[in-house]
Amino acid sequence: MARRNLRAGVYFKRYHRAVLRVMGFVLALGALPGFAQEGPRPVRVVPFSLPDLEGRSWTPADIAGKTTLVNVWATWCVPCRAELPFVQRLHDAVAQRRGVAVISISIDEKPADARAFAKKHALTFPVLLGPEFVETHFLASGGLGVPVSWLVDPDGMIRRTPPRFNEKDGEAWLQAMLTLLAESPTPTR
Repeated sequence: MARRNLRAGVYFKRYHRAVLRVMGFVLALGALPGFAQEGPRPVRVVPFSLPDLEGRSWTPADIAGKTTLVNVWATWCVPCRAELPFVQRLHDAVAQRRGVAVISISIDEKPADARAFAKKHALTFPVLLGPEFVETHFLASGGLGVPVSWLVDPDGMIRRTPPRFNEKDGEAWLQAMLTLLAESPTPTR
């Protein structure tokens, strides 16, 4: 019994540490919780270089010129596991659209966990690995947890916090996201 309690305590600490990482990440980027809110002021995406599951390094230049949904998740997060099939459907719906992209950042501490999950669930959108990035740059603050998403405009500015995913109505979330992406601005560069 003591071993089970110890294991539960370790998972609890990991969960809270990861939630704090995401909260700080989103808040530092200027995103606000809520239903498709405009941010108080656009904030430029902070510089990053994150590997994806195949080892390719991603930077802000890779999403420049596109309206991009960025979704943050973890394999241990039950709502994330419910949301990801809808993120995949969203990706499938917009994959051929020029100027629109869907990417995700896994905050799992073990890349193998994210890799196995993505393979098992046939995720075809880019999955970046970023627990250290989130912790290093955005640990302070908050009120949000995973899953969380935001929309980055073609100029690399975070403009909106999309609707929070609701497990009871994933179809409504998907339609809201398709609407937001259909309204996406064209690049000004």
